[in-house]
Parts: sequence; C-alpha cells; structure tokens
Amino acid sequence: MHVHKRDWIEKLPEALWTYHTTWRNTRRHTPYELFYGKKVMFPIELKIKSFKTTIKLGLDLSESQRQIME
Repeated sequence: MHVHKRDWIEKLPEALWTYHTTWRNTRRHTPYELFYGKKVMFPIELKIKSFKTTIKLGLDLSESQRQIME
C-alpha cells in the first residue's frame, strides 16, 4: 500500500473523530465534551449496555448476540 500526500482526504474523518474524542490533560475534557456538553458514547458502549439490560430483564438473545457477548 502506497501512502501519498493526496490520500489525506480519505483519512481526515477518522483523524478528526480521534482528535475530538481524545481526552486532553490541560482542559480535563475532550473537545467533543466541550462542544456538546456531554461525554461521547461509542457504539460498542451502547451495544454492551443493551446486552446487559436484555440479560437483566431475562429477554432472549439471538445466537449472534450471544457470540458477541462471549
């Protein structure tokens, strides 16, 4: 894989997301928290909370959901 200076446009969204969600020592908050006033919730965190709630309520998990939990 060749890396060219012209490839920056493809990598920009990921770089910005990383920058905006990285905690800063000087401000004690991420830029995302400062702008939106709340912490970032990553999709995996939402998925884990959903699974935990499903298990607490005794609901049935599909086979694919069971595999993710293992």
